[in-house]
Amino acid sequence: GIDPGRLMTELEQVRTETVEQAIRTAWFDARERAKDASTPKGLMTPYGNAVETLQDLMDLVDDVSVIEKAVVVLRAERDTLVFEDVYRSAQLAEQQGRKNRARDLYIEAVFLLTKDGTPDTYQTDKIALAEKQIERLGGRPNPDGKA
Repeated sequence: GIDPGRLMTELEQVRTETVEQAIRTAWFDARERAKDASTPKGLMTPYGNAVETLQDLMDLVDDVSVIEKAVVVLRAERDTLVFEDVYRSAQLAEQQGRKNRARDLYIEAVFLLTKDGTPDTYQTDKIALAEKQIERLGGRPNPDGKA
């Protein structure tokens, strides 16, 4: 006959494998689409779509811990890519002799890091790196408009 206990174990195994496969697929899609992105928004969109897909999946399972971890990792990866994109733009502006533009982009990079979904404690090195560049290029402009 059918052993209900064994059947439940098998069903749970299938569900776990399905969730893990969904996470891998969402992550892979986000990474592949981000490779073709040419703007920070283009980087963010595929990751946002992946997070939405996984959040929808959370409604269908009892144990969401694995999905929650995947969402945190996806967001952190997205935030890192956006930071790196803006930081590279700042470096390019600096190479072109556009120091004020470079400083503005470094400021934007710090702003993005402090406003993104990744805890700042995981990004202190990136924040410090960009802050160092801002100081090197003359520091933050005064809010009253005087340089």
